[in-house]
Amino acid sequence: MIKSDMPVRYEEFPPDPPLAPFVEAFWQFSLDPSDPDRIVHTIVPDGSVSLAASFWSGRLVGVELVGAAEIAQTVQLVQGMTVVGARLRPGASLTLIGIAPLQIAGTMQSLPQSHWAFAAFERGLEGLTAALEARIGDLSPPDAVIAAAAQAMDAGRPVAAVAAALGLSPRQLQRRFLAATGLAPKAWQRVRRQRFAWINHVTGDATNLTQAAYSAGFADSAHFSRETRRSFHLSAGEVAAYLATIDHGPLQTPSDR
Repeated sequence: MIKSDMPVRYEEFPPDPPLAPFVEAFWQFSLDPSDPDRIVHTIVPDGSVSLAASFWSGRLVGVELVGAAEIAQTVQLVQGMTVVGARLRPGASLTLIGIAPLQIAGTMQSLPQSHWAFAAFERGLEGLTAALEARIGDLSPPDAVIAAAAQAMDAGRPVAAVAAALGLSPRQLQRRFLAATGLAPKAWQRVRRQRFAWINHVTGDATNLTQAAYSAGFADSAHFSRETRRSFHLSAGEVAAYLATIDHGPLQTPSDR
């Protein structure tokens, strides 16, 4: 399914070990000058807060914080534009940027030019990586309990079982996870499961949508179709057709997936 002749490309890069507790992946979405004048890009929900910067003809034009969302968001992009960013781990946006995930859930908010991220992004992802590594020097990693909960739910464990294993009541896990991500645990797990299914599909690890759904932990293809309709307001076939227009490079998933 990966097609090298496409002018639209999306790829992800793993963080260096010091940043791994704070950053799940760095990513880049680019349109070369042969693209149409303007496209509407649909963002596949990933359950995370992203720090993102837009460049046009090599010039930084904006920095945004993108909140975790259950419903796919859309953005307009123009030819020659590149958008790069860091997908943060649960709780990291508060630690690194001072913004609680609940404040920005389901939204995109522009950061002021005075924000440290602007200066960092002047050098692209390399500059952001260096700035983040400098910032974490005196910081403690995000909540270890929430990190463990996220890892267990990514592996497909039921939310109630995860809470019990961590010595929390379901209500305690709900409160702490909502504060760390902007999404309730079950909503977060639904979003992540769907994302893994689409990764398996676009990378060719699954031969069809049904297999992609099963491999990500959906009970059946009908369940996957309902969740897709809920998140995108499109059928699974329509989402697959859109994703097929993008040249996907390497994509990051948890090691236990």
